[in-house]
Amino acid sequence: RLRLDCLPAYPRRIPHTHVHRTRTRRWRKRSATGTFAGMNANLNVGCGEFSQPGWLNTDFDPSFAHPGHEFLQTTPEDPFPFPDDSFERVYCGHVIEHVPYHQVPDFLRNIRLILRPGGQLGVVGPDTFKTLQEWHAGREPWELVTRVLESHPDVDHPDRHHWNCEESRMAGLLHRAGFTTEIFDMSVPQPALADWPVVAYTAWQFGILAR
Repeated sequence: RLRLDCLPAYPRRIPHTHVHRTRTRRWRKRSATGTFAGMNANLNVGCGEFSQPGWLNTDFDPSFAHPGHEFLQTTPEDPFPFPDDSFERVYCGHVIEHVPYHQVPDFLRNIRLILRPGGQLGVVGPDTFKTLQEWHAGREPWELVTRVLESHPDVDHPDRHHWNCEESRMAGLLHRAGFTTEIFDMSVPQPALADWPVVAYTAWQFGILAR
């Protein structure tokens, strides 16, 4: 399987069957003295095989738990089972393009709920336009283009992309969810992202910090 920010392999992310909510979350909030007391203030959503120390890594697949790393298996019905204002930072690396487009606004609003005031959301993902530019220039293979583009609706595969993700489109979604954004050139390492779980820097990705 192809990890889009770390060729040649990437893990399963959030398949379309795993994100059901079409409204702002209404699941029961847990007490800060309960299950999640003392948890890490950094959340790595849909970590796959790239869990990171110093972060609470979540995934639907328990096989991605890494010895020595904090890991929580979440469920399709409750991908964010945390009290409001739980995290200083939330990271989504090659995750949001796997969420059906009509569900992305609620996905982002739910992240706002679990971020503390002044907290940050980091989003890294494939940029359709940049990928095509890199392929046209001969710097990336056509296989990458086919994996970055939105998958045909009849394709039922956990790695399918539900929509054509690109920098300005993602920034617009974040703005409508109430975030302000800072955009980064992902063709080179970015000091502001140095302690985030970014796997690799490639010219065909976008990178955004949102507050």
